[in-house]
Amino acid sequence: IKQYTIAVKAFGRPTDFNPRSDPIVRIEAGRLRRGLGRYYHLYGSNDPIVIDIPTGAYIPTFKANETVAPASDEASASLPSPAALPQGPAIVVTPFETALNDDAQRYFADGLAEQMVVALNRFHHLPVIGPLRREAIKGDFAVPGMLGRRYQAQFVLSGRIHKFADTVKIMVRLTDTQTGAVVWSDVFDGQTSAAELFLFGEEVTNQIAATLADTYGVIPRAILRRTIHSRSDDFRVFDAVIRYSHFMITGTEEAANQAIGALEQAVTLDPDNAMIKALLADMYSMMYQYGADEATLAQSERLAKQAILLDPQCQHAHFVLAFNPFFRGERERFIREMRQAVRLNPNNAMVLAFAGLHLGTAGEWDEGRELMKKAMILNPHYPGWYHSLNFLMAYRQGNYEEALAEAHKFNRPDLFWDPLIRAATLGQLGRTKEAGAAIRELLALKPDFLSTGRTLMYRALFSDENVDMLLAGLYKAGLDTVA
Repeated sequence: IKQYTIAVKAFGRPTDFNPRSDPIVRIEAGRLRRGLGRYYHLYGSNDPIVIDIPTGAYIPTFKANETVAPASDEASASLPSPAALPQGPAIVVTPFETALNDDAQRYFADGLAEQMVVALNRFHHLPVIGPLRREAIKGDFAVPGMLGRRYQAQFVLSGRIHKFADTVKIMVRLTDTQTGAVVWSDVFDGQTSAAELFLFGEEVTNQIAATLADTYGVIPRAILRRTIHSRSDDFRVFDAVIRYSHFMITGTEEAANQAIGALEQAVTLDPDNAMIKALLADMYSMMYQYGADEATLAQSERLAKQAILLDPQCQHAHFVLAFNPFFRGERERFIREMRQAVRLNPNNAMVLAFAGLHLGTAGEWDEGRELMKKAMILNPHYPGWYHSLNFLMAYRQGNYEEALAEAHKFNRPDLFWDPLIRAATLGQLGRTKEAGAAIRELLALKPDFLSTGRTLMYRALFSDENVDMLLAGLYKAGLDTVA
């Protein structure tokens, strides 16, 4: 079956339909493919027949389900079929435990698990299974390792709720299904009044989702520790996501090249994956910010637009696309598009942090500060560059001691921005010896900074005013004399 036939016969497209300019068939096929996968994960695992739509094709396949468990197995209703296993390290959300015979706690616990799944699902790179039914985790299936094998999941999120007279305590843990190790846990305390309890539950689930699933979160870091040095030739699309996370955490040139190579391969293997295209667009956008040519930025824009066509709700694609007007100095358009990206998932700490920093440099300092503050609260594992906005705000106000304290929190001596902001601040403070040492660090990382520095700074700081204020400090630090 051809795309043209489906478009004209099923979707009523005109006879001059062109699949290159109208991806309706690929989009709907992808949605159907994901819908079938979710059905077999959660509800149809005991069906005798498994229906699948192979990637790149539009003719369904029908196969006997060879993994159907005996009817006597009480938990078999949740067993997934091999055809529907998730790509990448899925997370299973189990029902939260409560005190026995307390319906009020049970209702709150069930609602909390549902909220947890919704919050995690906003991070499109992470397959989420659940919340499971209570009868699906009885006996041996209450053990994380068994759940991991059953659902091909690397993590299980579980918890317990204790409700007292006027307070509630939520204890949550993330377990690695392969090792049985608890890789993260936390306790949250709140009030039990009806209004406060609902808001508290929403706040807890949003913070947990950000802490676990954010690019700088617990899950990407846990996977990185295990897989980043793997030499396996069995490339999976999710491996590209891990390479992207590795670059975001380390920022090295080697990691950037690995991420771009893996994402380019993944786009070829799975051309209808919106998130993969958005991540590759992001890599090209960051390479432009660090000095690549206009063609690289054009590639980024093209991929981000393709990702939005495939998935109009893909936050990362909207986020990347917002940087095109930023780089071109189109302030109002940038602010509008970045705010739209934030609204798609206001609990994605990394997006909030980038949005906060760049909205600040575009003149929305107070809004940027609030977004950055929320990003830090959502994910306590945030990297040092989250302090960049506080640095800039203190520096532009002439509070150089405060700016220097924030600059030291950047803590990335392998990136040229680290010695740059220290040198500029030390120059303003008149601490010439320390400033000169920082300038030498900067030039060791960027030997051509005198010729390229202004362009690099402008691509990150939006305005000549922001660039000039830092350059003033750099020249006081001896940039022209040390160089």
